[in-house]
Amino acid sequence: MFDVIVIGGGTIGAATAYYLSKQQIGKVALFDKGTIGGGAASWAASLLTQVRAKTDTIPLVQETYRALEALEAELGESIGAKRVGSLQIAGSEKTAASIENLAEIATQFGITNHWVDAQEVKAMVPWINEGKVLKASFMPDDVFLEAFVLANAYAKAARRNGAVLFPDTEVTEIVAENGRVTGVRTQQGFYAAPFVVDAAGAWSNLLSMPQAIPLPMAPVRSIYWITRPNPALFPPTQPMTVIPDAMAYSRPETGGLLFGIRDRESPFVHPRELPETYNGRQFIESEKHWEILLDEGKEFREFFSGV
Repeated sequence: MFDVIVIGGGTIGAATAYYLSKQQIGKVALFDKGTIGGGAASWAASLLTQVRAKTDTIPLVQETYRALEALEAELGESIGAKRVGSLQIAGSEKTAASIENLAEIATQFGITNHWVDAQEVKAMVPWINEGKVLKASFMPDDVFLEAFVLANAYAKAARRNGAVLFPDTEVTEIVAENGRVTGVRTQQGFYAAPFVVDAAGAWSNLLSMPQAIPLPMAPVRSIYWITRPNPALFPPTQPMTVIPDAMAYSRPETGGLLFGIRDRESPFVHPRELPETYNGRQFIESEKHWEILLDEGKEFREFFSGV
């Protein structure tokens, strides 16, 4: 018997369990069908840039930064945030204007930023083709981190606050009677609770729809590649990059480069078509990765000199 059951041990679910247990609202349980943080969260690129064109999201991001510091202090250990900064890189006049706007927004919100020229960008990001850099803004305090590590940090703190964790326990049904939630059914049995938080991510609708509660979300493809290690070309201290002209981003990754290219029209799937876990699976056939890189990544290749 619990007061609140949280379904899904990703970043959102684990954080929810942490904050609920921290507020001591009662007995909290966190269920995940696999390992904590082992679902879609384990595949996230996890760039945590502070400045956004939609300014109403900036206070939320800044609160996230404060929350990360508080979580580290509470646990007395690092949660793996890498403060490498971020570069907004423009290769066209249109994008330069939008980056100027972002820099103004950053200043308004007290986010440190300054302009860097093409040579300075090249020094920070050796793989860049500096001839394509028309304008660039550097924000030195931006971080990235591994969502898997963050989810487990939240879960660990939640457990310290009294939450009960149920990894490898799949919730198969949210149970309700007379329009009121009564708990969840799992492969191990029934667990009672008057409140249930559906934080199952891409699989959320599979649990909410039987209760006639459709969630306005769908699994959408996001693709990134990771190169082989080359510390001279991809130093671990290189900043993250955001290149709107190429609809691309990057960050350092164990001596290599993680870079993502956004689909012009992102494919999405029905939750029923999802595998039970993403581990060891691909959203697309592996041979199509190169086709996408050659097609969608044409503009990114122009920014990539590799020398």
